Amino acid sequence: MAAVQLQKPTGRGNTFKGTEGIYLLPHHPNELERVKLCHGLMMSDTGNVLIKSPLPAAGSTIRVLDSGCADGMRTWLHDLSKLLPAYNWNLHGVDIHEDIFPSPERAFVPLDLRKHDINTEFPATWNWQNSFDIVHQRLLIWGIKTENWPAAIQRLLRLVKPGGWIELVEVVWVDNNIPIDANAQPELAKQRVLECWTCDYHGFDIQVATKLEGLLKNAGCANVTKYEYDLGIGAKANQEEWKAPSAEMWDEIFRSFEHKMPLEGIPGVAKTPEQLHVFLDKLNVEIKEHGYMPKVNFVIGQKPA
Repeated sequence: MAAVQLQKPTGRGNTFKGTEGIYLLPHHPNELERVKLCHGLMMSDTGNVLIKSPLPAAGSTIRVLDSGCADGMRTWLHDLSKLLPAYNWNLHGVDIHEDIFPSPERAFVPLDLRKHDINTEFPATWNWQNSFDIVHQRLLIWGIKTENWPAAIQRLLRLVKPGGWIELVEVVWVDNNIPIDANAQPELAKQRVLECWTCDYHGFDIQVATKLEGLLKNAGCANVTKYEYDLGIGAKANQEEWKAPSAEMWDEIFRSFEHKMPLEGIPGVAKTPEQLHVFLDKLNVEIKEHGYMPKVNFVIGQKPA
């Protein structure tokens, strides 16, 4: 997309730093709290489901890559060794911003974290091809453009050992089969418009979670399987302790879009950053009252031996 003129933000939304044009949300140390909250919510709502790929016998060494790993602490990589201690985990991760990586002495477990943009080829000097038992990627709907998903999956699949597994996890943020009563829940109805705009305007696919099975099959994977869970936010969070924090986290995600608001605004949502924040304040109240429950899809595929 050609550069567009943007409106001046209010400063209420979290700023970007070094990941503009790569990832649609801010991605720097100040954003890690949101990432960790999102991970904790997913663990709570799914009953601590970390991984659906088949695992070998207890005591086995499992070499894993997490694509889009954040800092690897108190998130998916760390919890593998914490919640599945019967295995010897060889943990690797890539992310687009190395400033968020912990120093070796701060890491809770041994981690090999490297800066890399999944939209580009992995360096041949890393010697990673055909080396991982499991390659995992989660919540990159705003990190991979619609037309780039097939190539991104092929890049990941080349890293998987023959017979190993690739696992993709995305949320069905907009389910057109579930209607919203705009009279009873006007802000949730407007949220759907905002969610679609964030993807449509910037070249991402709001429905990619529903397409993961087809993408893995087209990439040549066998034994492709989807597992579906509810992701409760606000009043629909699985545990009481998550109801308020999940609503606040969800609200803050969209405040960052004040930094990406074009001169014409967001059609059907807000004409200015100030109006965006007024809407999000109302949405926060409605989610705390009614809740929001999209589906999260875990989709696995096996690389042919």
